[in-house]
Order: sequence, then C-alpha cells, then structure tokens
Amino acid sequence: MSDWSALALVAGVVRGEARTWTGPSGAAAAEFLDAARRHGLHLAAGAALREAGALERWPPEIARGLSDDLRAAALLEEMRRPEIRRVVASLAGAGLPALLFKGVALAYTCYPAPWLRPSVDTDVLVREEERDRAARALEAAGYRRTGLVDGFLVMRQAEYERVGPGGVRHLVDLHWRLANTEPFARMLEFDELDAAAIPVPPLGARALGPVHHLLVACTHRVAHHVRAPRLVWRYDVHLLARSMNAAALDGFVRLARDRAMGAVSAHELAAARDAFGTRPEVPVDELCARLRPAAPEPSAAFLSPRGSRAGRLAMEVRWQPGWRDKIRLIGQHLFPSPTYMRAAYRHSRIGWLPAQYAHRLIHGIGRWLR
Repeated sequence: MSDWSALALVAGVVRGEARTWTGPSGAAAAEFLDAARRHGLHLAAGAALREAGALERWPPEIARGLSDDLRAAALLEEMRRPEIRRVVASLAGAGLPALLFKGVALAYTCYPAPWLRPSVDTDVLVREEERDRAARALEAAGYRRTGLVDGFLVMRQAEYERVGPGGVRHLVDLHWRLANTEPFARMLEFDELDAAAIPVPPLGARALGPVHHLLVACTHRVAHHVRAPRLVWRYDVHLLARSMNAAALDGFVRLARDRAMGAVSAHELAAARDAFGTRPEVPVDELCARLRPAAPEPSAAFLSPRGSRAGRLAMEVRWQPGWRDKIRLIGQHLFPSPTYMRAAYRHSRIGWLPAQYAHRLIHGIGRWLR
C-alpha cells in the first residue's frame, strides 16, 4: 500500500465511507496504522469504525492497534484535564486573561469526545505585554521553560514543561501572538479574540470563537507546516466549518478578506472538502469563490512548499515594518541568545559560545539553502 493509498483509506474511514478492509494484512495493515497515526487521525478513524461496529472485522493488528490507541488517549485525557484546569486557574489567579486555541481547544469544542483530537501540548494565548507575568505564573505552578529559540521576532511563543504524577509530561505553549511567521502573527489581536471567546466548561477556560478559530485553522498549516502537512489540521477545518451556521460563515468570509487571508482560507477550505467531504453541510464552492481576492494577497506566497528556508525567511523579512526589525530578524535566526545556545549544546561554559555559533552557522547553512 502506497502512502497516498493509505491516507486515502484513512480519510475514507473518517468520512464514514470505508467500512471494510479490502487489502492484504501484514505490511499493508502496518502502513495504514502508520499513516493514520502520523497524520493524527488514528483516534477519529478508530472511533468511526467502532461506532459502525466494523472495527473487529479489520485485520487484527489494525483492530488491536486502534483499540489500544483509543484506550490510551482516553486515559491520558483524564490525567491531563485537571492539569489544564490548574494552569488556567493559575493564570486567572494572577489576573491574566488567557485563551485556549488549536488542539486542546478544538478537542473540547468541535470533536465528539476530547480524546479523539491528539495533541502534545496546550496552546494558551495571552496579551503580548503580559507574557512575562504569564511566564512567572507558570513557573509558580511548577513549570519550567524548555529550550526553544527565544528571539522575539523569530518565536512568539515559549514552551513550558512539568512532569506530573505518574511521570505524565505536561506541556504548555505560551503564545503572545497566534503565529511566529509574519504576516500571520498580527492578523488578529488579543482584544478582538477575547471579546468573541466562548466558554469551555470542562476546562474552566475560554477559547477562540468559531469564526476566529476557523481563520487560525486555515492559516496554521501555511504559516508553520507547509512542507509537512498533517491531515488532522484539515480535519479541524472541516469540523469547524461544519459546526458554523450561515451567518457565522459569512462573518468568516468578511474577516478573512479584511485580513488579506482570503486565498489561503479558500485553499484550505477546498482541501478540507476534498479530504473529508465538507459538503453538503457547507457551501464550500460558494465560500471559496467569495474568499478569492481580486488582487494578489502577499500571504498567498506562503502556500507554495517550493523554495528554500532562506527564501521563506526573505518573505518574512519583507513583512517587517522597518529596517531595524528586518536586520534583527535575520540576526536572531543566525545568532540565538546565549541562553538558548548553551542549552542546545549542553555546555555551560560561556567561553565555548564562539565555537558553538560557528558550528551552528557552518552546519545550518546547507539546510537553509535546500
């Protein structure tokens, strides 16, 4: 089974159209499981087959693997939920409004059961001017910052980790912008998101409203993962669009056009429809026609996976508002902070920094030019 065939079958299962296994077992079954897990749809596929009463009729390795995945995901969610509530309460106790978005937020607002949306971390958005206070609140709750690059123009988020009871690793991605990449970083401001946020009672939290969340879902892959798309991100788009009424979808079109994200949004809506059959619940063709701009939008340049990382950086540099920020962005990519370098190279002596920077430049230039 080719990777494309495996993914097509996974999507068919999630759509409810593939209920029987027609191929050989053995290697083909392993390839199906690998594709489903790699693209984050193993839980949705397992649930769809179980609900249809068809799971046990699939090859034993698939039935057993998906059953084990569902059981483990449900158990992990039971362990993560109180920790997320604790994080939200810690931020609220410090007087910090915070919004959940992406994986965990969508799990509780769009999916039939929260454990059907896999995620490794909890994405939390705070106001940019309150990020230091939020970091201190997380540290007071027992979290420690991990070693992500920390240039303020390169990375608009910081990752925090805590190991809880039973050795369960909890990760919080603290964002002060929705994306790292210009122009997506500034397409939505915290206050407008906060005004339209919706409650998530099981987590004692608030999350992005559906109109804003659909725009974030449509731009997430393009802003961060255009070279390595995962089907679960397009499944998010499918579920969000399907959950919205005509008025909300109309508001989404106006918002995407206003923020010059029409072409990107049309592309991702169409891709979600092709993979998961978003029609007839949502008039995707009509929405895409309304979303496509009359004049080219600069953000559409990020749709293409072709070109080098250096070329993508050049596009980001063009989006910076002034020459000082353009130079800073390049510098932060080439020369991350000493704190990051010493953590990345696991060497605490400051005298080794020049050699570490030289090693980074020499070995990184090839990756940037490919």
